[in-house]
Amino acid sequence: MKRQFQTIKRKAVNIMNTDKLEQYLDELSDGTDFSFGISEATDETIELYMQGDNPCCEDWCIEFTIDNPTTKKELIEILADEILELYEGFDIEEETYVMLEAKRNGVSGVPDVVALVHNEEYKENALKEFAEKLRNLYNNLDKEETDTMNKEQFFEYIHENFNIDGASQSLILNILDYIEANYSEKNEQYNALCSLLDGTIGLEDRELKKVYM
Repeated sequence: MKRQFQTIKRKAVNIMNTDKLEQYLDELSDGTDFSFGISEATDETIELYMQGDNPCCEDWCIEFTIDNPTTKKELIEILADEILELYEGFDIEEETYVMLEAKRNGVSGVPDVVALVHNEEYKENALKEFAEKLRNLYNNLDKEETDTMNKEQFFEYIHENFNIDGASQSLILNILDYIEANYSEKNEQYNALCSLLDGTIGLEDRELKKVYM
């Protein structure tokens, strides 16, 4: 029972649109002291600004440019490296000095030196915790990639990594339903996937071996 598909290709690079990127940025920054905004997006790069909360309510905004990611995992890796670099380059003494200079130059609302130091320590720790959170997320994704995918996870994986139209989606779901209903052993399901999908989608052997419905 071989099925014929229209030409289906893996999604090209730079497929992440702005809406999806904003969704991921919101998810990744949830529960942290930070929030993201997008200044400009091209096929190659994304200009981000990152707003950070702090006890002194300082307008703490960091701008940086990253490569346009193709997957959530890639975005996490890029941000983890970027935030770690910001943390490692953060100098409490220098940041405090800048604020004291601003106070001496007449900027109003700058707190005393003790409060400033505590504020800069807070900011440094916030960067550290965010970098660690992102790195842990990335490492967990690495582990999950070795885990088994059920039918729903496998279909979502196909949807995220291949350009498929509505008719092809329905056909793939029918194939997965058929395999799930007629084959109970993992090796039987693997053989059926190889036979029924017939290599036309472009899935690799290592991907099919992760499926167990």
